[in-house]
Amino acid sequence: MQAGEDPQQRQVPEEVPTVDALMERFLLEYLPSKKRPPRRKTIQDYESIVRCHVLPALGTKAVADVTRADIERLHQRLRTMPYQANRVLAVLHQAFNQAEVWGWRPQHSNPAVHIDRYREMRRGAKKEVMLSAAQMGQLLAAIDEEESAKGTTIACAAIRVAFWTGWRISEVLGLVWDNLDLKTGRARLVKTKTAHEEYRQLPAEALDVLAGVPRVAGCPYVFAGRDLRGHLTTVRGPWRRIRKRAGLDDLEGLGPLRLHDLRHNVVSWDVSRGVPLEIAGKNVGHRSRQATEIYAHFAPNALKRAADERAAAMRRAVEESAGDRTSSGGRS
Repeated sequence: MQAGEDPQQRQVPEEVPTVDALMERFLLEYLPSKKRPPRRKTIQDYESIVRCHVLPALGTKAVADVTRADIERLHQRLRTMPYQANRVLAVLHQAFNQAEVWGWRPQHSNPAVHIDRYREMRRGAKKEVMLSAAQMGQLLAAIDEEESAKGTTIACAAIRVAFWTGWRISEVLGLVWDNLDLKTGRARLVKTKTAHEEYRQLPAEALDVLAGVPRVAGCPYVFAGRDLRGHLTTVRGPWRRIRKRAGLDDLEGLGPLRLHDLRHNVVSWDVSRGVPLEIAGKNVGHRSRQATEIYAHFAPNALKRAADERAAAMRRAVEESAGDRTSSGGRS
C-alpha cells in the first residue's frame, strides 16, 4: 500500500479477496470518502493498527473465510493491552461491514460482532498532570535504563524530546532535519493537529538530545524508522517498559502515565511558574487559550509567589524610606 496512491487506479482483486486487500481498500478508499472523513491522526492510528496487528494475524486469509473465532483469537492475544485490543476490534468491525457492502461477504455475516470488549482502566476526570521532581527523575533514569538494556536509542531520544517539549509524540516522530535550526532552537512543524504550519522553540535540553541523534543518509527524518527511509511510527513498547521501571503505572486518579501526559506535565510546570496561559499553550501548540485554561488552577502558586515578592519589595522600599528619613533627621 503506497501513500498517495489513487484508489481509482488500483486493481481490486475480483476473486477471493484477502484481508490484506480489504484493509487496503478500507484505508485508501472508504475512509477518505466518508461524509465526514476522520482526522489525519485517526487515519494514522488505523494504519498502525492494521500494520501492527491485523495483517500479521489475518492478512493472507480470504475475507469470506474469516470467522469469529479468528478475530476472538486476535483480540485475546492483545488482552494485556485492553485499549489497543478494543481498537483493533472496532477497526475490524467497520472493515467487515464494508466487505458486506462490497459483496466480499454475505450480508449479516460480520465476524467481528458479538465479541465482548475488554474493560479498560478508566482515567480520572482531570486531564492535567504535574509530575513531582522525584517522579521526573525516576522517569529520566528509566529512559536511560531502557536505552542501555534494549538498545532502543532512537525511540528513547524521541521520548526525551517529548518529555522536554511537551509536543505530541506524532509531532516529535515526524520531525524533519531540514525543518530544524539547532543553533536558534527553532523548529518548523508541518500539518500538525492545530495548524498547517507552525514554528516552535526547542529548549536547550531537547536540543542536546537532538544533537546526539545520528543522521541517516537518504532519510529526511530525525527519528528514522526500521526501513531507514520513513520515520519511526510508534514508541509504545519502549514507553510501557519505561513507565513500569519508573513506577508510574498507577498514578492516583490517572492510572498509567501516558505519553500524552508528558504534554500536560510541561504545560502544568509552565503555568505553575507564572508563564501566561497564552505562552504556555503556544509552546505546545494549543489552538486557543481555552485549551490551556484547564491548567489555570496551578497558577495560584505562581500568583502567591508574585504577591509575596511584591509585598517584600514594598516592605523594603518602606524600610529604606524610613531609614532615609531617620538619617536626614539626624543630620539636621
